Amino acid sequence: MGESSKRLPGLVLLGLLFAGMGGLFCYLMVVDYVQTLRTYGWQSVPVVFEKLEVKYPARAPGATSHDPFELTGRFRYEWEDREYRSDTLARKPIASGSMQELALRRRAMIRNEVDRAFVNQADPSEAIVERESLWSILFLALPLLFLFIGLACIVGGLGWSLPKVTRPKKRKYGISKSKLSVPQLWGGCLFLLLGCGMLLPMAIFPWVSRERAKGWVKTPCEIVWGRVKTHDSDDGDTYSVDILFRYEVEGKTHLSNEYSFVKGSSSGYKSKRAIVKQYPSGLQTSCFVDPRLPERAVLVMHLASLGYWWLLPAGFALLGAGMSVTGIFHRVNDSVDSHS
Repeated sequence: MGESSKRLPGLVLLGLLFAGMGGLFCYLMVVDYVQTLRTYGWQSVPVVFEKLEVKYPARAPGATSHDPFELTGRFRYEWEDREYRSDTLARKPIASGSMQELALRRRAMIRNEVDRAFVNQADPSEAIVERESLWSILFLALPLLFLFIGLACIVGGLGWSLPKVTRPKKRKYGISKSKLSVPQLWGGCLFLLLGCGMLLPMAIFPWVSRERAKGWVKTPCEIVWGRVKTHDSDDGDTYSVDILFRYEVEGKTHLSNEYSFVKGSSSGYKSKRAIVKQYPSGLQTSCFVDPRLPERAVLVMHLASLGYWWLLPAGFALLGAGMSVTGIFHRVNDSVDSHS
């Protein structure tokens, strides 16, 4: 490698910061993944659940508490003609911000869709019923990206560079490329993907979910608690409505904290707080329950909380589509002109 005399200490320090953070997170994720991989060598045995429940706070948790619900239980199994008991369902606590998600997982276990435990042969008293997915290794790409960016900054800051190789220019044949159409085409594709990527979860998925839920049954329910949940972000805090309610189906009590089919969070604390105030603890109201899966319920069916935010990604998508079509049109004209 060649070396230039220009060095940038600030860039080196920035590279060390990025590389250090990326390397640390890579190490922690690899260690955690090895622990997950170890459980895939454990022996599977039949399991019998003695207790299985979703724990929830009796009062509204703090605004920044994101996983207040936890699936807990106790099960028994046999290993080499000896019976064991364990209350460790997974290597990590099974916690979530969605009561409905954990209730559905509990239902699957009760209905024997989870009928095996995985036992550590070296220590039979250690067993779990759920293993983490091996696909979690894909999340390693993010800290690796930080690591590579850091190394590139360090190399650049030290003034190192590869020797430049002069290559002979190749003669161009065929279709000529317009200087305008190429960036316009790529920019249009970028805007189109960005708009569609935002529009799907913000508007299309909630609308589809509501249409599918038109057969859900209106059921009396009681509000347990409500809060405005705070979500941290680089652009400032965003907020979402979180209301836990209780209802009965065929004599069995269920709980859910699904306010509506609109997911995610947005700015505007006062509007979220106004909604929570409409549902004080102990209020008798109604919700909508899936007759096939009574663990699934939503407090309101309308999409009023969607507002007009969907217009922004829709505008991005339309702008991207227009730029892409125009770019393709320019390329076609360039092709025709080059053969004329």
